[in-house]
Amino acid sequence: HLIFDTISLAYNDTLQAAAGEAAEAAREEAMRKAWGKYVLVVDGSIPAPLDGAYCVIGGKSALASVQEVAKGAAAVIAVGTCAAFGGLPMAAPNPTGAVAVQDLIKDKPLINISGCPPIPEIITGTIVYFLTFGVPE
Repeated sequence: HLIFDTISLAYNDTLQAAAGEAAEAAREEAMRKAWGKYVLVVDGSIPAPLDGAYCVIGGKSALASVQEVAKGAAAVIAVGTCAAFGGLPMAAPNPTGAVAVQDLIKDKPLINISGCPPIPEIITGTIVYFLTFGVPE
């Protein structure tokens, strides 16, 4: 019920049917419609050096994509140890220069949900908290 009736998954590179330009158009439309109201959920650490060249999705680096989408977010949830704290990709020697979401996004409320894998009930509970009480200050 929560996933299908309450939460919009207008963009999820794993779950959505659209691909390529259609997927990117869906992301841009979702952001435009909910600017300042949506919660950005990020999983995985983010390669930062060389303008994020080690991870490119739809012609944009993951670094640029996260920074762009975060601009319009009301809050950010970093899901999993890699997103929250850098995880194994950030361990030495860290050839991709991977960083945690908290290292990139400093101007938004951010909740780190650790775990590898993270506990689904914790993710759901965090989202339900936002839906019920709004973004914490």
